[in-house]
Amino acid sequence: MRIIISPAKQMRTDTDTIACTETPVFLEKTAILKDWISGLSFDEQKKLWVSNDKIAKQNAARFAGMDLKSSLTPALLAYDGIQYTYMAPAVFEDGQVTYVQEHLRILSGFYGVLKPMDDRCITCVFGELVNGKVVQKGVYAKMARGEMVRFMAGIQAEKPEQIKNFDWSGYQFDEGRSSEMEYVFVRAERSSSGADTEELT
Repeated sequence: MRIIISPAKQMRTDTDTIACTETPVFLEKTAILKDWISGLSFDEQKKLWVSNDKIAKQNAARFAGMDLKSSLTPALLAYDGIQYTYMAPAVFEDGQVTYVQEHLRILSGFYGVLKPMDDRCITCVFGELVNGKVVQKGVYAKMARGEMVRFMAGIQAEKPEQIKNFDWSGYQFDEGRSSEMEYVFVRAERSSSGADTEELT
């Protein structure tokens, strides 16, 4: 079983918490892509990344001094976003690092996929139950995805069915809205009066 997650636009350097044990399989192609991106103007890079000035400047500086073979940060710690904050890999307990190394894959447009995926892939959808409908919300969904990875590492999940027991942050598996290949997790959103509320922004 593989857990597939996306990267984050913001990155950080951490060469101390967890040591790198492997390099990306497609590192040679990554080097070619790095040289091409480095040759772009700042405006072209910003357009490519679809980011604000602050993140674009950080990435431009990162590419200008990038060395793909030294001072490496493990992918799990390199990405800095809501999903990764709630995953909290820096404080993984015994066995959790080994578990995510075996089961977790991050799809990166720059580095690619580190290892092949299994044939079967379960998609997990997180949303709020508003007026009987599941409404996906960016921040809550990112938080839940990170917590889901941490939950799976904690129980050493080996089968998709074990994901159904996830119940963090008020989310619960909704069998009626789920299918064999898509698991839906919802949490009821209530106002102070106890009635369903409209979607939060």
